[in-house]
This record gives sequence, structure tokens and C-alpha cells, in this order.
Amino acid sequence: SLASLLDDPNPAVQIEVARTLRLSRGHPEVQQASERKLRSIASADGSSRLRSQLEFLIDPESVKRPSSVDDWQTLLGSGGDPDAGRRVFFSKNSLCINCHAVDGRGDRLGTGSEAAFISLPFGPDLSVIGRTADRNALIRSIVRPGESIAPEYQGWFVRLKNGTTETGRQIDQARNSIQLVKLDGREYDYPLSDIESWGAMEHSLMPEGLPQSMAIEEFRDLIAYLESLK
Repeated sequence: SLASLLDDPNPAVQIEVARTLRLSRGHPEVQQASERKLRSIASADGSSRLRSQLEFLIDPESVKRPSSVDDWQTLLGSGGDPDAGRRVFFSKNSLCINCHAVDGRGDRLGTGSEAAFISLPFGPDLSVIGRTADRNALIRSIVRPGESIAPEYQGWFVRLKNGTTETGRQIDQARNSIQLVKLDGREYDYPLSDIESWGAMEHSLMPEGLPQSMAIEEFRDLIAYLESLK
């Protein structure tokens, strides 16, 4: 039923539909509708954003991407639509609002009614990120999130003797145990007798590879939106 909206008169609706249909990209009718739409706009002016979305929807492996931060910065050095980027940011497909907020909108660690929840931000509030980070810095922070981690957003790990490793946003050591606040917002208590090691994570809690989950023009729009937040 969504595939028919690829022909909606509103270009923004078409793009949002293409983004949503990724969840069903293996369905034959979705593939057929996407390929038909892509053929119909092949030479249309002003359709680069939708073309990028459809190409990523149809075959994400065929989309050539830069291999270095410098190359990403060159590719995304200009352009982009902040309004379209706002829709990318707040889309569940891009995962941005799972960890960040803008102007009070976004998720927080431990949001809920249970007393056991602890309210901590997943990641930095980005409401005015454009004041302190230029376009190149924004691209770098997404492509290589582990290169610079603010102390207040340091991730922590507890490696247990049974072979499992738990991670979280806050850690405390008591006399006989380690308390770790995990990303579900709850505090977990691990007896020292069960722990092999614990400490600060070497990499960021923000996952690597986020650009691989977006169409190229989608990533450009996201950067334009973040750059506009002043």
C-alpha cells in the first residue's frame, strides 16, 4: 500500500515513502515499484534526492561510498536541504533521535515512569551544534565517532568471567560490586567475584558505520540540517 505513494504529488512524501520502504526492500512489489519510479525520473530535473533514495532502496551494495573522512568531506562539502535533513534526523531509520535531542525533542536514557530508571542523555544535545562544529567537523563526528569522545559521554564496560561483556553510560565501584547504568536506563549490580575486568571503552557508544545506513543525498541533507542548528 505504501509503494503507491511513490507517485504522491508531494516530493517530500515520495522521499519519506522510499525511506520507509527500506524495511521491505526484499518484497517483489516494493522492488518493482521502486525500479519503475527510478526509471520514470531518470532524466527529471530536481530529482537527485529521490534518485539517491531509490538507488539505496533497490540495491544498497551498489551505491559507491567514500572510504575516508577526507573523501566524505569532499563529497559533502556543500549543498543539502536543511528541511529534508530535519526529517532525516527525526526518522527512526537514521537512529539519530535514539541518542540525541534537538530543542527538547528526542530520547533520553531512562525516560519512563519506573523509579528504577535513571535520567541521563544518551549523547550530546545538538540544539546549537552548528555554533561549535563546522561542516567538516560534523561529517567527521559521524563517520569516525570514536576519534573524539567528550568525558561526560564516555562509555564503560564490565567484562564478566562467563564471557559476556556489558556496556553502559555510568559506572560506580562499591565495596563488593560494580554498578553500571546500561542503555535501558537501569542500574545493574555486578559482584566483583563475577567480574574479570572493567573500565572505560576505547570506542564511542555512537556506532561506526552510520553513513552506510543512509542514501548519499540523505547524509548530505542531514549535515546541512545539523549545520543550521545555531
